Amino acid sequence: MHNINYILMTLLLALGACSDSTSPNQNIPANLKNIWWEVQSFQSVTGEIITLAPTEDYFLLFGDSTIYGKSDTLCCNNYHAPYWIGGNDSLSIGLIISTEALCRSNYWKYLSALQNATSYKISDNTLTIFFNDSKRILYTRRVK
Repeated sequence: MHNINYILMTLLLALGACSDSTSPNQNIPANLKNIWWEVQSFQSVTGEIITLAPTEDYFLLFGDSTIYGKSDTLCCNNYHAPYWIGGNDSLSIGLIISTEALCRSNYWKYLSALQNATSYKISDNTLTIFFNDSKRILYTRRVK
């Protein structure tokens, strides 16, 4: 009985420690959050410049602490990951979880590039995410 009480107390303390009310993303810029961004082009982690075909659509949305993404048309996948924004427009993206519908190879190249994000910049209706020594992913704000 003593072991069960010890285990329950340990679990309760662990859960309490995980429920920190301070979010790492308290100051998400309004021009970034809750906006669907559409990929226009990107560089792969190897430096290859990729311009998407008209049948390839990849989208990204920054929520409170999670990015959400989807691909339309041929690929039909969804993805999400935790993210953190720091000073000087730094950006870090946690492990990306994706559905695995059959896709063109560019989808996986895109997720690999996004996984390596280090910073971002917003200018007018354009979002640029930088990774691996200034390689970039270029997005535009999706207008519905």
